[in-house]
Amino acid sequence: MRAVQFYTVPEVAKILRVKKGYVYELVAQGKLKALRLSKNRIRVPEEALREFVEKAVRDSA
Repeated sequence: MRAVQFYTVPEVAKILRVKKGYVYELVAQGKLKALRLSKNRIRVPEEALREFVEKAVRDSA
């Protein structure tokens, strides 16, 4: 079984070159799948981030 890679909100923001607040908005809107470990701890699975980017690329074409 392959280990799943998770990213923090600041890591996702850096990868996407956006502000952390925008990442929180994407998660709240359901546009970016994430796990809420506690009130202040969110983790984004690598696959969810990949799907988000692929959809964004398709939608912009």
